[in-house]
Amino acid sequence: MKKRIILIRHGATGSNGSGKYAGCRTDEPLCPETVEYIRKMGPLPFGPVRKVYSSPLRRAYDTAKLLFEGHDIEADEGFREMDFGTFEGKTYDDLKDDKDYHDWISSGGKMKPPGGESMEDFTKRAMSGFYRVVKEADDKGCFPIICHGGIIMAIMSALTRRSPYDFQVKNLEGYDLTIETENERISDLTYDRIGPGDRT
Repeated sequence: MKKRIILIRHGATGSNGSGKYAGCRTDEPLCPETVEYIRKMGPLPFGPVRKVYSSPLRRAYDTAKLLFEGHDIEADEGFREMDFGTFEGKTYDDLKDDKDYHDWISSGGKMKPPGGESMEDFTKRAMSGFYRVVKEADDKGCFPIICHGGIIMAIMSALTRRSPYDFQVKNLEGYDLTIETENERISDLTYDRIGPGDRT
């Protein structure tokens, strides 16, 4: 059975523009300019939308409500952004003299930030939510997931076995996935990168 799942990063927030690490502990609204931009975008013609999933954090949930107005939104804890621990809410300039931060960067983000979440645990959490969507999806429409840049990187990396940094996306960008399943296992995957201007 072929299933279509769409991963979309939430709209822009104040932290996105300031360079702060905004993880699962930061629950801020969308910028007013972003809200206006999304409203002007109009509906995204991905075909019939069967069910919409979202991170419970406000920036993702509000983006989902704006993009898919009239649809019920199901929040899933698995799609929260990474827990950056003591790095949360700080910028590079705030952390440039922090040894723990340099160790974390040197590890490619795989180490666990102090008080935060390891990349391994984060990916397991993200994939648990993703596989639940795959199990619930059918071949009669699309199933958007509105989440965070880190979640998209983790999911795409796990699916393709490529570096998560190959899948960095800007706000309102993401990936359109077609997944073929056999006996509830993924047997084939194709995907396209999408952005605010894409209408396919």
